[in-house]
Amino acid sequence: DLCQGCVAYPYPTPAVSGSVIDATTKKPIAGARIEVHNHSSIHCMAAADGSFDLPAGSAWRPCFLMPGDYLIWADVSFKADGYQTVTRYCCAGMTNRDVKPVILGQPIELEKRP
Repeated sequence: DLCQGCVAYPYPTPAVSGSVIDATTKKPIAGARIEVHNHSSIHCMAAADGSFDLPAGSAWRPCFLMPGDYLIWADVSFKADGYQTVTRYCCAGMTNRDVKPVILGQPIELEKRP
């Protein structure tokens, strides 16, 4: 049985911070929605300068985590009216349930819908 030992568990998602800009003009996209893909309850909105701070959260998944060091991940979606949605894989370290935040070094660029 492949799931022997697996349980439904609130799998932690990392906090993610960065900024969202227009791919062409390089101007910030205020009000862009940032959320954990398929878990829209974990979300935030970009500020006037395009910056955002997505809080850490948890998503119920079948998994089995023992105390220790792990890599955790979340697919994070970036959405704004008139723009194509972008999803990025964000990975962070976790030590004994302490999740390290992800700081994106480059802005997320959204392209206008055709």
